[in-house]
Amino acid sequence: MNFSREDLDAFNEEKIRLANEISEIYDLKDIQTVIREYLNRLSLLFEYEIQQSSVKIACSQGCSYCCRHNRVEVFIFEVFVIVDYINRTFSKKRIDQLIDSLRSTVLAVSNETATIHSHYFKKCVLLENDQCLVYDVRPINCRQFHSIDLSLCEKKFNNPSFPVKDPSDKKLRRRLHAVIAGFEDAFVQKRFDMTRYELNQALLTLLEDPNLMQDLFKLNIKNNK
Repeated sequence: MNFSREDLDAFNEEKIRLANEISEIYDLKDIQTVIREYLNRLSLLFEYEIQQSSVKIACSQGCSYCCRHNRVEVFIFEVFVIVDYINRTFSKKRIDQLIDSLRSTVLAVSNETATIHSHYFKKCVLLENDQCLVYDVRPINCRQFHSIDLSLCEKKFNNPSFPVKDPSDKKLRRRLHAVIAGFEDAFVQKRFDMTRYELNQALLTLLEDPNLMQDLFKLNIKNNK
């Protein structure tokens, strides 16, 4: 993707900001705070760019086409934040139900490629009554996805294998990608794990083993020293 000068400025600004924030990470809560603040900045940038342009976003509350067929890949630190949110806001019964749903979904998609995954109807397990259960801490990929043409989303939903063009705005997508690249580059330079994991599998793994999140954090901090 070819970035404009403004995109590169956004990339460098986010990279420098995060490099400073990462240097202050000492425990699990620190990294959860850094990721939450970054996610909020990404959403604010999205809203700002829309206000500064003539782009009309077709997405609205209750619209969940993209939540029903898209494969979502995440960095492990995003999952740290989601798991923390679930543990703080969900009841024990609801968490157990979520784990059961995740197990079924992971079994169904474990051998699928991203392309195959997106060609079949599979509602996100975090979607309930067309609302995201973890909306405040939803992943980066979910935050950046948007559409300027609802009819394309409907066509994709009604016929998942039908090829449709990207429904997002090119300039907005490029700016968001630049800021996300700045985020990723800052963590890569600090030698943090920036592998992309399938959301369902990652979420299930950390919910089933409460101690694993702390162990993974310690491993990353050790690599960072």
